[in-house]
Amino acid sequence: MNLWAKKVDEVDQKRIKYARDLLVKSGVDDADAETRAKLLYWASIGRLMMPTPNLHSFSQQEVSRLTDHLLSS
Repeated sequence: MNLWAKKVDEVDQKRIKYARDLLVKSGVDDADAETRAKLLYWASIGRLMMPTPNLHSFSQQEVSRLTDHLLSS
C-alpha cells in the first residue's frame, strides 16, 4: 500500500470509529455499532462519488426515519 493510500485508510478508519462511538453513546451495542458505522460511512462516500451529489439528498423526514431505524436495537 503506498503512502497516499495508507493515509486515506487512516482517515477512513478514524471517521468510522467516530460514527461508531456516536452510535454507542446513543445506545447501540458495540457489535451492531461497528457494522452500522461502516454502512453509514460507505453510503456517505458513495453519495459523494455521484456526478451531482447535491441532487441526491434525503429530506428531513427521511433522515429522521433512517436515524430512528439505525438507532433501534
